[in-house]
Amino acid sequence: MDVAKASFVSVTQSFNTATSMGRLTLNMLLSFAQFEREVTAERIRDKIAASKSRGFYHTRTVGSHSNNVAGRREQKQGP
Repeated sequence: MDVAKASFVSVTQSFNTATSMGRLTLNMLLSFAQFEREVTAERIRDKIAASKSRGFYHTRTVGSHSNNVAGRREQKQGP
């Protein structure tokens, strides 16, 4: 933020990145957010690995469910 000379000031909380305490608070919040993202990713990887080891892992492409539903409707309406 120093390069762009921009700062964040919260109206509802005492938080201002123009001060050293505000920058410390921002860095702490960003560190916790990154930690949470990494923990979530680890949990997802562990769950996928556990599912694969039990043989329950199946992949789906984005939108595959809606395509399958539409395909089944077309099959039912046949001759």
